[in-house]
Amino acid sequence: MTMTFNVFLYGIITLFLSACGGGGGDRGGSSVTSVVCIGDSITAGSRLSGGQAYPSQLSAMIGVPVINAGVPGQTSAGGVGRISSLIDNTKPSHICILYGSNDAIQDVAPTVTFINIVAMVNTAIAKGVVPVVGTIPPMIGERAIFQPRVNQLNDGIPGVVSDNGGKVADSAGPFGSDGSGLLQSDNLHPNASGAIAIATAFANQL
Repeated sequence: MTMTFNVFLYGIITLFLSACGGGGGDRGGSSVTSVVCIGDSITAGSRLSGGQAYPSQLSAMIGVPVINAGVPGQTSAGGVGRISSLIDNTKPSHICILYGSNDAIQDVAPTVTFINIVAMVNTAIAKGVVPVVGTIPPMIGERAIFQPRVNQLNDGIPGVVSDNGGKVADSAGPFGSDGSGLLQSDNLHPNASGAIAIATAFANQL
């Protein structure tokens, strides 16, 4: 991103946080007793067999219950609308947040996505839950047209999340720029190995 875009981005988010009361400190020392994963079809495990979605893989890795609250097709705005009641209903110690693919596809402005992610982080912290936000796997092939927006989102997510007391999982890193054999034939959704890579990235931050 350009310097001008960064200045504009952080100005917008600062105004938003002032209106909402700001974020909290890093809560990474909390014990992991249960986890809920909120997101879109990548979280839901679209086109994967039962037990292959990343939340199921994550549960096996960390040995605690993990609830899959992925909704296919949902944008970050949908996550903002769901996260409060989801936390109230499931009472997790940690929440994994993975949004942005549908925002990119639907041409949602990055600033809007960042504001929505910060809102989810703030909601989790206010409810005593540790938020861990993942970066977005690449889109390749016929979907590569959306990759510049994905890159913008991944460039900004670490800063806006850490600045507001959340933790960041580099769930995009193992995929590289070409998917590294971790995507399904639709060039969007992770395959079983890709789901394991995402789960590992989140597990490393829990």
